[in-house]
Amino acid sequence: MRNEFLFRDYLQQHPDLVREYSELKKRTAKISGVTMEQYTRSKTEFIQRAVDAARTEKGLPLQNVWEEE
Repeated sequence: MRNEFLFRDYLQQHPDLVREYSELKKRTAKISGVTMEQYTRSKTEFIQRAVDAARTEKGLPLQNVWEEE
């Protein structure tokens, strides 16, 4: 199962995490000079925790959400 779908579905089931994710995105966006890569990376830890929880809940093996190029 794709991590993007797991993340979306997990957030839909946990509205408290939606608020937390929204605040994280707002705080990061307000930082002067932040690049798109920095913005994306700033969300990675949160996304990883949510995806890990979703994969664990479904009995799926854990995967790294950040794909290195």
